[in-house]
Amino acid sequence: SVWQVLAPAIILAAAIGFISFTVFNPLAAGLYATYDRLKEGLVRNDVAALDISEGGFWLREVKDGRATIIHALAVRQEDAALSMSGVTMLITGPQNELIRRVEAPRGTLRDGKFELEDVWDLEPAQPGVRHATYSQPTTITLTQIQDSFGDPDMLSFWELPEFIATSQASGFSALPHRLHLQALVATPLMLSAMVMLAAAFFLTAQARLAAWTMRAAAGIAAGFLLYFFSQFTYALGLAATLPVLLAAWAPAAIALLLSLAFLFFNEDG
Repeated sequence: SVWQVLAPAIILAAAIGFISFTVFNPLAAGLYATYDRLKEGLVRNDVAALDISEGGFWLREVKDGRATIIHALAVRQEDAALSMSGVTMLITGPQNELIRRVEAPRGTLRDGKFELEDVWDLEPAQPGVRHATYSQPTTITLTQIQDSFGDPDMLSFWELPEFIATSQASGFSALPHRLHLQALVATPLMLSAMVMLAAAFFLTAQARLAAWTMRAAAGIAAGFLLYFFSQFTYALGLAATLPVLLAAWAPAAIALLLSLAFLFFNEDG
């Protein structure tokens, strides 16, 4: 039967998909991350770097030889602004000497500036000064901070869960990384669906009487349609229009179910 013919191919496709995201993906992610670091070091001079760890939120901006380093114990996105708590701002000069240290219990990034409240302003060899508010201009935007999370492709399958958990604990949704993780896990199902899709066009009882040219064209068109649909749902997932699970799993599941229905109808119907 067609099921006996397809079983080895489906098992092989699923195994290749499993190996691809558990073995080959970490290798590709490591090489991609190395390439990105080399590019950043060779091409860009003024760098805005972001790091999120269990110790909180770190942001570094370099401009005109001066560096501003910001640490916050916790952050929370509020519409187009970033709300921070437990803020420490360090400003260093061209020789990495400390110029100013600013501490505040609360702060916000909005409209091209950091706005801090109830500020303790400290400068070397100067007495500390209290300010009700303190404003620090910046070229960093909330969009740039979100983009600074890095391409999900630079993180391996084994690193993604920890990164997502840390990002969510820091106040970010990590939507691209959650979607990328689900897409990786869905790889075996997607490859199995592609096998079933090909079988629906070429392994039917009427194969000898069919117009092979038309079948081949229809099969290729179905493959392109599956690819386009998967990219479309992925884009909707990134835009938060579709839930992450639906955006990552729907294309493969729909293709697999349609192929199964067609084969059942022709073989067993």
